[in-house]
Amino acid sequence: MAEYEGIQADIFDHVFAVVDEFGLRIHQTPTGNDIRALTGAFSR
Repeated sequence: MAEYEGIQADIFDHVFAVVDEFGLRIHQTPTGNDIRALTGAFSR
């Protein structure tokens, strides 16, 4: 399985490196933990 993970990591490294060239942005939907952490940061 390690070879597969290494290949996958290389592919994502290349994608992240050229994403701006295509006018794209990387997006990830926040989870409940992210929202709680953000809310906690503002309530301090």
